[in-house]
Amino acid sequence: MYPTPNQLRAARALLGFNQEEAARACGVSGRTLLSVENGKGSLTTLHTVMGAYLGLGVVFDASQDYGRQSVSVQHRVPPGPPPIPED
Repeated sequence: MYPTPNQLRAARALLGFNQEEAARACGVSGRTLLSVENGKGSLTTLHTVMGAYLGLGVVFDASQDYGRQSVSVQHRVPPGPPPIPED
């Protein structure tokens, strides 16, 4: 399943990117990213943007009918160990 335009915008927001930063991270122009986020980009461009977001830890999920959609980010670096309590 492909992410919807709303999911793509949500992914960008979760990553803390504005459109220019997201376009640069995805290797596309700002106009191209805007087109994909409006549901008017080519399938090739959608794959490019989706692949870049997946590489940054974004997870897209949706029910079969797209009635339920979600976007999350999985941190690529696990948190450090908890501090050792002092006596």
